[in-house]
Amino acid sequence: MRRNCDAMFALRCSIILAFLLAVSGCSVKLIDIGRSTPRLNLSEEQSKVVQPKMMAIKEIAGKYELEKEELEEETIEPSKPLDKKELMGELEALGNTLLARFYNSNLERISEVPVRDVIKSLGDTKDVHAIVFDGIITQRLADLASKQGVKILVGLKIGNVNKVPENIEIITKGK
Repeated sequence: MRRNCDAMFALRCSIILAFLLAVSGCSVKLIDIGRSTPRLNLSEEQSKVVQPKMMAIKEIAGKYELEKEELEEETIEPSKPLDKKELMGELEALGNTLLARFYNSNLERISEVPVRDVIKSLGDTKDVHAIVFDGIITQRLADLASKQGVKILVGLKIGNVNKVPENIEIITKGK
């Protein structure tokens, strides 16, 4: 009977520790298990079961913090301001990468996103003046770009765009 209780206890501890790790979230520092363990008043046998699991969680938490710091350090290098001709050069540089670049009103690059995320990213990004896009410009993209205040849209070619918004200039590789 005692072994069943210990096994149940170990299982409960594992579940609780896994839950705490899961709910800690990406922006919240993981709990300090080392300080909370003594408060559990574990027997020696229970501690032997729980200790390896706590060490594994500490190791995972440490790796998480290192990866998080590395990601926070990664930034896009600031670029020099460009003119419209140089935006076409940027399109050439993007050739076959399936990426899009957003530029501010000084034509300085502010972000780079995969083509599949352009619509979502445009909705989330403020003060985009120009977009250089390794893809086909669609009506949906032209309308959203216009609504968001984008003035220049550069792409490989223009798709089925029936009505070009008045406040946006569309430049394609062939133009």
